[in-house]
Amino acid sequence: MCMAANIFLGQASAQMTPDGGGADSMPELPMTMTVVLVEFEARSGNQGNQLNWSTILESNLSHYELERSTSNQPFRSVATIKAKGSGSLAVSYVYTDENPSAGTNIYRLKMVDVRSGVKYSEHKLVNGNTQNLATASF
Repeated sequence: MCMAANIFLGQASAQMTPDGGGADSMPELPMTMTVVLVEFEARSGNQGNQLNWSTILESNLSHYELERSTSNQPFRSVATIKAKGSGSLAVSYVYTDENPSAGTNIYRLKMVDVRSGVKYSEHKLVNGNTQNLATASF
């Protein structure tokens, strides 16, 4: 008597052959990006707009894209910064946008995982050449 059975456990499956052997098939399970963003700050400085952020956890994170917009304009990438892949250690990042747009600049972090999935930070605003920082979530 020949017997074939499919066994399903979640998304994994095993195919059993009549001789009792098996051809296991384990589909790739999605990796989850985990980022704990402790702070994200933006301010105007002498050399341009300075962006600072820190994390206490980065797992499966490839890089950050710092994006900038002005009112009524789409976000555009200003810089790509490779993730330091700290695991659970505190990590700080600093970037200076030496060519900010005139007027109000709106910044956000695009966090990209190793499989190109993305998450976004809240928005940070820097007004012209003043030292004032306005923070807003959109």
